[in-house]
Amino acid sequence: MFMVIGISVYAYYALTKWCTPFAIGYLIGALLMMSQMFLTLFCVFVGLARAAEDTDDQLNSDNGAMAFFSFVLFVVYGVFGGLVFKHRGAVTKGVSDAPPSGGGLASQTSNVGAFDPTDGQPAPDTQA
Repeated sequence: MFMVIGISVYAYYALTKWCTPFAIGYLIGALLMMSQMFLTLFCVFVGLARAAEDTDDQLNSDNGAMAFFSFVLFVVYGVFGGLVFKHRGAVTKGVSDAPPSGGGLASQTSNVGAFDPTDGQPAPDTQA
């Protein structure tokens, strides 16, 4: 229950206030991990419900209810994580996933000794 509350609070802040590619990526990963956790819980509760079928006590219906609840949450978290993944560009509010062009350290490197495969000439020797 604490994980569900934690992921809900994090999703609120990641989708409304932070909106950075890192926060959205972390949210997608957390949502898909929660989805897998509920799939595992679904399998556990189905196994418990089947093991308790031979007795007619309240435990069987409780396990069946938890299995159903876990399956519903597996689907909800999976669909929500998939939708956030599909529309992550719109969620980040104009922050691009592409590397920056110009202005960084990569644009300040010199072109000395660069090899151009289109000219057919060997690369110049820059070890002088």
